[in-house]
Amino acid sequence: MHWVRGAKRAASVLYVEGENEDKMLVRPTGLAGAFVKVAARDPEGDEARQAGRYTIKQFGLNKTLQRTLTDWKAIRDKGALKVAYLGVRKVREVGDRPCYTLRRTAVEPEKDGLSEVTVYIDKETWLQVGTVLKGAENKLLGEYLFRDIHFDAKFKPNQFEASALSQ
Repeated sequence: MHWVRGAKRAASVLYVEGENEDKMLVRPTGLAGAFVKVAARDPEGDEARQAGRYTIKQFGLNKTLQRTLTDWKAIRDKGALKVAYLGVRKVREVGDRPCYTLRRTAVEPEKDGLSEVTVYIDKETWLQVGTVLKGAENKLLGEYLFRDIHFDAKFKPNQFEASALSQ
C-alpha cells in the first residue's frame, strides 16, 4: 500500500503472508522516515491496530466482502437485519462506476458505535468496491473505497520486496 494523501505514520506498507518473518515492512513518514528507511512491524500488533479500523491482514476486496457477509448474517440471525436497496448509483469515489447500493441500519447502535453501513457493489464486476460506516448523528467512522482496479496488473520483479518501499 502506498498512501497518496493522508499518510500518518507510514508512507508505504508491504505485507506478504509468510514472508519477512511474517512481518509487515513499513516506510515511516516524517522525521522517523529520514532516519529509518524500512522498519519491520507485527501486522496484528498494537501499533497496527491503532493505525486504523482494520489491520493489513484484514484488508482487501475479498476480506471486505467476507466481513460484510459474516456481519450481516450474524445480525440476521439475531432478527435485527434492516437493509434497504437504494438502487443503482454512479459513485464518484470509485470512478463514477454504477453500483448497486445497499444501506444497513442498526436497530440500536452496535458495540463499536456503528449505526449505518452503506455498501457499493460494482454492477459490472460484482465486487464490493465501497463501504461507508457511520455512527450516531451520522458521524463518519470509516470509508473504504476502491477504484482503478486492475485484474491483469503487471508487477515489477521486486514489487513485493523491501526495496520496493524506497522507490
